[in-house]
Amino acid sequence: MTSNKDRKKTKKATNVDETSETRLLFKEEIDETDVLDLNLYSDINDDFFNEANRVVQFLMEAKRHFEASRIKRYSDIIFNLHRRYVDEVNDNEVLRPQILSSENKLRLSLELTATSEEAMQKLKDSLGDAWKESDASALREQLVQEKLHEVLIKCEGLADRNSGTTDDTAEFGHLAKYKNIILRERDRLAGEVVDLEKRLATNRYYSENLEYIIRNNEDAMSKMASRAKFAEGERLNVESKLRALMKTMEEQKEAHGKTMMKLDIANRELSETTRKLNQKISDYDRQRVHLDKYRSEVNALNKAMHKNEDDIADLTKNQKNNEEIIKQLRLIEKEKSNAVSQLTSRLKKSIEDQNNATTRMYKLNRKVMMLNSEILRLKNNINSLEKDVLNANGRTDDIRRIKETLQRERDSLRSDIIKLNNTMADLKHDMMLKANMISSLNLDMNKLNVKLDEAYILKSKAEKERDEMAQEMETLHERIENYQDQISLRTSQVNDLTEKLHEKQREVHSFKKQLESVHSEKMMLQRNLENTTQERDNFRILQAKSGHQIQQLTTEISANEVKINSLNLKIEHLNNYIKELQSDLKNKENLVAALRKDMREMKAKNEMLAKTISNDELKFMKMGHELEEMRKERNLVGLQMVRRNDEIVVIKEKLQIAQNALDNGTTQYNQRVEDIRLLKKEISNLHTESECLKHAIKSTADMRKEIVRLQRALNQEH
Repeated sequence: MTSNKDRKKTKKATNVDETSETRLLFKEEIDETDVLDLNLYSDINDDFFNEANRVVQFLMEAKRHFEASRIKRYSDIIFNLHRRYVDEVNDNEVLRPQILSSENKLRLSLELTATSEEAMQKLKDSLGDAWKESDASALREQLVQEKLHEVLIKCEGLADRNSGTTDDTAEFGHLAKYKNIILRERDRLAGEVVDLEKRLATNRYYSENLEYIIRNNEDAMSKMASRAKFAEGERLNVESKLRALMKTMEEQKEAHGKTMMKLDIANRELSETTRKLNQKISDYDRQRVHLDKYRSEVNALNKAMHKNEDDIADLTKNQKNNEEIIKQLRLIEKEKSNAVSQLTSRLKKSIEDQNNATTRMYKLNRKVMMLNSEILRLKNNINSLEKDVLNANGRTDDIRRIKETLQRERDSLRSDIIKLNNTMADLKHDMMLKANMISSLNLDMNKLNVKLDEAYILKSKAEKERDEMAQEMETLHERIENYQDQISLRTSQVNDLTEKLHEKQREVHSFKKQLESVHSEKMMLQRNLENTTQERDNFRILQAKSGHQIQQLTTEISANEVKINSLNLKIEHLNNYIKELQSDLKNKENLVAALRKDMREMKAKNEMLAKTISNDELKFMKMGHELEEMRKERNLVGLQMVRRNDEIVVIKEKLQIAQNALDNGTTQYNQRVEDIRLLKKEISNLHTESECLKHAIKSTADMRKEIVRLQRALNQEH
C-alpha cells in the first residue's frame, strides 16, 4: 500500500512538473494593441486566429477544457463575422467603381439628351425659317404670274386693236420691235416657272418628310425623356437603397465594433481569470509539494512509531519473561509480593489506559472540532468559488459528493463516539468489578488476620527468605523502573511526534485555506477525506488494540485472582503491607472519582458535539438552499446565452437581407446598364438623323440662295 501511494505521489508530482513546464512554454507571439486602434480589415488576420488556436491548444493540453471551449467558440464567431465583413467590404469595393461609372454614364446620357434637345430646337427654328422662305417664294411666284397675266391681257388688247395688220403687228402692236426680246423672256420665265414648280414640289415633299421625321423625332425625344426620367427615378431609388445599405452597413459595423469591444472585454476577463488560475495553480503546486514533503515526514514518523511499538512489544515480552521468572520463585512470600506488585502495576496500567482513553477522546473531540472548522472553511470557500466560476454543474455535483462524504464521516464519527461511550461503559464495569474484588480482598484480609497468629511462628523463618527475596525484588524493581522510564521517554517522544503531526496538520489546513479554485478544492477535500479515513482507520486500529489489551488485562487479572485465591492462606504475615495497599486503594478510589468526573465532562462534551452536529445539519440545509440559488443563476445564464444566440441569428438575418438588397441592386444596376446601352444606340440613331437633317438644312440653304438669286433677277427685270 505504501509503495502504491508513493507511486501515485510520484505520478502527481510528474504531472505537476509537466503542467508547470507547459505553462512556462507558452509565450505570446503577437503584440497586443488597443481595441480602438484595431483595423478590422487588416489587423484581424490569419495570425490573429492562429494565435487564438494556439491558446486553445495550450488550454486543452493544460486540461482546462471549459476555457478552451469558450475561447474556441468566441474565435469561431469572430472568424465568421470577420469573413462576412471582409466579403461585404470587397463587394462594396468592387461595386463602387461600377456605381461611379454608371453615374458618369448617366450624366453623359443626360448631357447628350440636353444637346440633342438643343439641336432639335435649332432644327425646328431652321424649319420655321424654311417655311417662311417657301411662303415668300410662293407669294413672289404669284406676283410674277399676275404680272405675266397682266402683260398677256395687254398683249391681247393690242392684238384686238390691230386685227387688220399683220400677225406680228397684230400680236405685239407697237411692241413688235421688242418681239424677240419678249418671246425670249417669256420662254425663259416659262422655263424658270417650270423649274420653280418642280423645286416647290420637291421642297414640299421634302418638307413633308421633314415634318414626319420631326414628329417621329419628337415622339422619340418624348420617349427618351420619359425613359430618362424613369432612369433618373431608378437611379435615385438605387442611390437611396445604396445609402440605406451604407447606413445599415455602418450600423452593422458599429454593432460589430460593439460586439468586438464586448469580446475584447470578455477576452481580457478570460486572460485575467487565466492569470489568476495560473497563479492559483502555481500556489497549489507549491503547497502540493509541501504536502508531499509533510506526508513523507509523516510516513517517517509512522515508521518510527511502528519501531517504538515494536520496542514496546519487545519490552512487554521481556516483562512477561521477568514475570515468568518471578512466578518460578519457590517462596510463597516472594510470589505474593510479586503478585501484589503485578496487581498494582496492572492497576496503574489500567489507570494509564483510562487516561490514554480520555486523552484519545479529547483528541477525537479536538479532531471533530477541527473537522467542523474545516467544514465551515470549506463552506466559505465553496460559496466564494460558486460566485466566481460559471461551471455550477460540476461544482454542484462535487459539493453533493462532498456533502455525502461529510455525512458519512459524520455518521462514522457518531459511530466512533458511540463506540467510545461503550468502551467507557466497559471501563466503568471493570472498575465496579475491581471494587467488588477489593471488597472481597478486605473480607479475605479479615479472615487472614485470624490466621496471622498461626503464621507468626513461621515469621522468623520467612524473614530471612524475605530479606533475600527483597534484594532480588529491589533489583527487579530497578529493572522495571528503568523499563518504565524508557517507556515514559518513548511515550513522551510519541507525544512530541503527535504534537508535531498536529502542528503540521494545522499548517496543512492553513495551506488549504489559500486554495480557491474548484479543482484544487476538490483535490484538497479528497485528501482531507483520505486523511480523515486514515485517521479513522488508525483510531479504529488503536481501539482494537486497546480492546485487545483490555481483554489481555482481564485475562491476566482473572489468572491473578486465581493465584491470589490460592495464596490467600499464606499472606497472614503481610498485614502491614496490606495496610499500605489499602491506602493505595483509597488513592485509587480518589482516582476513580476523578475518572467519574471526567466521564461526566465527556458526557457534557458529547452533548455539545450532538448540538454541533445538529448545527451542521442546519448548515447543510442552508448549503442546499444556496445550491438551489446557484442553479437558478445557472438557468439565468443559460437564458442570457439563448438570448445572445437569438441576437446573433437576428444579425445573421439582417446580413442576409442586406446581401439580398445588394443582389437586387446589382440586378437593377445591370438593367440600368442595358437601358443605357439601348439609349446609346438610340442616341447614335438620333445622331445619324441629325446629320441627315443637317444635310437637309444645307439643301434648304442652297434653296435660299437660289430664291435670293431669282428675286434679284426678277428685280432686275422689273
